[in-house]
Amino acid sequence: MGIVIGAKAKLAGVEAARAASEGRAIFIYRSNVPIASSRASGSVSGAAEVIESIEGQGWSLSDMAYDGGWSRKGAFVLLFRRDG
Repeated sequence: MGIVIGAKAKLAGVEAARAASEGRAIFIYRSNVPIASSRASGSVSGAAEVIESIEGQGWSLSDMAYDGGWSRKGAFVLLFRRDG
């Protein structure tokens, strides 16, 4: 895993852990789409790592959407839920 991808995934996990410690049942995370992934078919660099990092904190991905207007290349908005 590259340095940037690793840093993004780590930050996502830290924020997810904080939300869990606050007792929240829903966690929404926005992740910018990397420039290298723009307008191309194939994997989105870092997306799986971010999702895995958040799910590693006990969250389950419930829904996701693409927001093409958020940044120049767009962003994924991820909705996670937690039982309890």
